[in-house]
Amino acid sequence: MKKILLLITLFSISTFAKNHMLTGTSNSTYSYNTASGSSFTTIAGYYYTLNTSLQLGVDTTISLFDGFDSYSILPGAILNFDENINASSYLKVNAGIVDVDSIITELLLQAAAGKRFMITENIVWSPSIQISYFPDVDNSDPSFNINIFKMDLFF
Repeated sequence: MKKILLLITLFSISTFAKNHMLTGTSNSTYSYNTASGSSFTTIAGYYYTLNTSLQLGVDTTISLFDGFDSYSILPGAILNFDENINASSYLKVNAGIVDVDSIITELLLQAAAGKRFMITENIVWSPSIQISYFPDVDNSDPSFNINIFKMDLFF
C-alpha cells in the first residue's frame, strides 16, 4: 500500500509536460426482458494531447456476455472545452470495429459527453454519458451508458 501511495505522490508532484492520458472504466449489467442476461465490460484507452482543446487516441473494449464475447478497437478524438483539461468538460467521438466471437465484425460509432474532476494533478475522475450505435445492423437502436467510475491518469 505504501508503494502505491508513493507512486501516486510522485505522479502528482511531477513537473514534466502531461501530454499522455490513460483512461479506464468497467461496468456490469443485468437485463430482464425478452433477452435477459448479464454482461461485464471493461474499457481502457490511451490519448495524446495535441493542445489543450484536442486529444487523439484509441479505446479498447472487452465485453463478456452470457454465451459470447466481444472486443473492439475504437480510434477517436476528445474535444476539451477548458484550457485546464484536468477539470474540463469534454466531448469524445470514436468510430471503430467490434469483433463478436470472431464470427461477426461490425462498425461501431460512439459519442460521449463528460466532465473531469481533479483528484490530484495527475489523477482525474471523469464521469460521462455515452451513446453507441451500430449503423450496419438492421433494426439497431442506439444504447446509452452512464460511466460513473471512469478515471483518467495524465503523465
